[in-house]
Amino acid sequence: RHFRDSLNLGRLIAARAGRMFTYDILRQVLSLALIRDHVSLAGDGPGALVIGDGFGVMTSLLALAAPKRKIVAVNLTKPLLLDMTYVRRAVPEATVALAETNADMRAALADPAVRVIAVQADNAAIIERAPIGLAVNIVSMQEMNPETIAAYFAILLSHTALAVLVVPLALRVGWLAYNQDFKRHARLARWTLPIWLYVSLTGVVVYWLLYR
Repeated sequence: RHFRDSLNLGRLIAARAGRMFTYDILRQVLSLALIRDHVSLAGDGPGALVIGDGFGVMTSLLALAAPKRKIVAVNLTKPLLLDMTYVRRAVPEATVALAETNADMRAALADPAVRVIAVQADNAAIIERAPIGLAVNIVSMQEMNPETIAAYFAILLSHTALAVLVVPLALRVGWLAYNQDFKRHARLARWTLPIWLYVSLTGVVVYWLLYR
């Protein structure tokens, strides 16, 4: 239902960016049309998250299709710079802000002039501050085979669950040591340390699987 309008947006982006209307742009146009068939982007509402965009195409499409919503774009540092360069060409009326900290994210979300929020992959944890109603993963998994994707989500699930668990455990261990209750401290630390090590290592693995 939304293909024709999405196609016109894609052609507008290509013209403004000084690019040919490539297969990659067409692929993003088709993705946007499918999204709009199932998700309303009209009016105010939660923002959209774009992970691993290429030349800022999906970010630009969403910024044009949902002009009253904020778009959060996450990528590695150099690709993110390229993405934002093309977003500024394709959507010149959109103000782009770089968010590196939670405070930056809050400020960008509160500023009505900011339309696109750029986040480096190393700082991706701050996106939890943003109200996201739609998440689009462009590049991060398209070259993964099904076995790798399954392994990724298995690791991510255990990593996330244990990351939540390790916080109160670590605080409790620290509190027991502070109060010199070393017997209970040692008993709890025996479980907390391997969990913390697992969370630390799987965090690296998850990042490697996404951005290798």
